Amino acid sequence: GSNRVLQTILFVAGAVMLPVGIVIIVLGAYGAARTAFLYDGSTMHALGAMFPAVPANGLKIGGSFAYGIDDAGHVVGALEVDGDFGYHAYLYDGSLRDLSGGRGQYGFADDLNDSGQVIGRDDCCWSFIHDNGSTTLIGNDPDYWEISARAINEHGQAVFHTYTGNGAFGSPLLYDDGALHKISDLLGPSGHGLYMVSAWDINDAGQILASGVPRSEMLGDDIWMVGTSTPRAYLLTPIPEPETYPLMAAGLLLLALR
Repeated sequence: GSNRVLQTILFVAGAVMLPVGIVIIVLGAYGAARTAFLYDGSTMHALGAMFPAVPANGLKIGGSFAYGIDDAGHVVGALEVDGDFGYHAYLYDGSLRDLSGGRGQYGFADDLNDSGQVIGRDDCCWSFIHDNGSTTLIGNDPDYWEISARAINEHGQAVFHTYTGNGAFGSPLLYDDGALHKISDLLGPSGHGLYMVSAWDINDAGQILASGVPRSEMLGDDIWMVGTSTPRAYLLTPIPEPETYPLMAAGLLLLALR
């Protein structure tokens, strides 16, 4: 029935579920204009129809993508911009806000929290945290060719993938209290013999969902090559579990997910 159809759509398109039952999905087809949709439990609303055809910078909007939603129903994602041959990161909170700031041809807003902080990626190599009008750029690290935003929690802590080029990845990063930390280094001196190669999400307790491989499968101290092994999922929990923030200085406890 309709439930089965909806489940199939969500599986194909991807979704984010809120406690109030709102789901963000993206629908589209190759060669056609793709449009972000908001599903509120009973009705699908085309977010693309809410966006003005010509935003403040004078560029015409093509397709739209939605990647995150907060408890107030504010949405972040990317807009395909005609005439610019690229994408702009956006925040939609009743008004459309272009977050790319002219920093490159491609911009994507990946996640946001209820405080209005948005995390996203720019053209090549940079990520950003947009905080109610101000933007902090995350990048310019000689160890990595690209730093790619993934998720942010309610305390403003964020996680990032890192890419060193030619199919090789470095340790994912944690942004905490204005500083960047290699997540693999937070596992302690031994690291349990493991190296984290990606970080996918972080919750309000500071737990990080990550993927890792044995250090024996690394190409070097800080390089893992795609295809050389299969990463396994891990849940990383701060120790001791903190009552206040910032929270990561003590390190992370690791639990393998089966």
